[in-house]
Amino acid sequence: MFLAVLGWVSCSNDGEVSVRDAWIRLAPTGSNTAAFMKIDNTHKAPKSVVGFEGEQGFVFELHETSIENGIASMTKLEALEVPAYGTKDLKPRGIHVMLKSPPKLKEGQKVKMWLRLADGKQILVQAIVRKSSSGWK
Repeated sequence: MFLAVLGWVSCSNDGEVSVRDAWIRLAPTGSNTAAFMKIDNTHKAPKSVVGFEGEQGFVFELHETSIENGIASMTKLEALEVPAYGTKDLKPRGIHVMLKSPPKLKEGQKVKMWLRLADGKQILVQAIVRKSSSGWK
């Protein structure tokens, strides 16, 4: 079941790691785009995100954008550490989940993906497709 609340989608958790405010930037069909979210860790130890899986037709990769001398570049990440009792904010111009050549996306569409932790746990994330509000394209 999908629950949309004020532009964000309710997401599952494993009792220690949870995801909130998940959204995907609307992009032209066939173009790469990105998903953004906040990942919270309520455990006393850091948690490692090792990837994302999704519905058929979706390929996800963790990426980090860096800007050097005014030029943006992206680096693929093998893992992402969420600090103990902390939050990792995946946002435009920073760490994000790259969707490589996704199927056609529509504004308001909800996309299911599963965040994979190094300990083998998977967390359901339900992200809503929307236009970027930050002006970052």
